[in-house]
Amino acid sequence: MNCTLLLDFDGVVHRNMNGTFERMPLLEAWLLARPSVELVISSSWRLENSLAQLRDCFASELLHPRVIGVTPDLPDVTRYQRQVEIERYLRESGRIRGPYAALDYHGSLFAPSCPFLVRTDPRIALTAEHLDELDRRLRLG
Repeated sequence: MNCTLLLDFDGVVHRNMNGTFERMPLLEAWLLARPSVELVISSSWRLENSLAQLRDCFASELLHPRVIGVTPDLPDVTRYQRQVEIERYLRESGRIRGPYAALDYHGSLFAPSCPFLVRTDPRIALTAEHLDELDRRLRLG
């Protein structure tokens, strides 16, 4: 069964908003070892970049076909916008049955009790501990 990882960029694959993707090799190694994980980009980068451009953020071309889409932009949502966008995507794509998880730093865009959020610290970005948590959430480990 395929799993869905809903991915933010800023504060996750690089610290803060520096755009360097310095943590991407860590994420890519994890993804390459887990071929059942498909990616949906929930980052605000999806608003200014095409799906092809978002795929090119991944150095490994093996991952490009696994970047399967982006969440919808719902600017009129006033509370927990990212969570609402993710839930809409999951419902409309039929992926709501899971397993799925979101990797994001921006806690205020999610309800405090959001069960699928793996939250990073934007000053540090992605760590091995976050990936261990993803394994648990996606039932991979």
